[in-house]
Amino acid sequence: VRWLLLLLLCRLRLLRVLYLGGARVTNQGVSVLPGLSNLEVLTLNATRVGGTGLKILAHCPNLQILDLSRTEADDESMDFACFLAKLRDVNLCNTRVTGNIAHLKSLPNLPEIYLRNTGVTGNKKAFQDSRKSAGLKRCGVYGM
Repeated sequence: VRWLLLLLLCRLRLLRVLYLGGARVTNQGVSVLPGLSNLEVLTLNATRVGGTGLKILAHCPNLQILDLSRTEADDESMDFACFLAKLRDVNLCNTRVTGNIAHLKSLPNLPEIYLRNTGVTGNKKAFQDSRKSAGLKRCGVYGM
């Protein structure tokens, strides 16, 4: 996907679903995403997005489903997620994330997190219990 095409996409203000999986998208390419304020589903799997590119997603307040599998996502770049209160499904499989997911616990609508083949370790049950004690009815942590 050329950067110019992404720039044209940002003119589609009502766009709710964007699949960029496997595309040659970089941090520069996702810099146009904040213009898509209605974006609810974003698939970036198998792209070269990470770091500053992911932090830009904090300006997409309506994101509900986010697939970052096989991207350059790491602990530092995941800080943006605390601004996405509507997030309900995050796929972090095969990323560089190792443990900085504490801020994800506080997201009220996030019942499912996929962590297969990451560096995240710990007690899955403790993580789920802490989420349930916060009033969540369902919490699945997969691959931990």
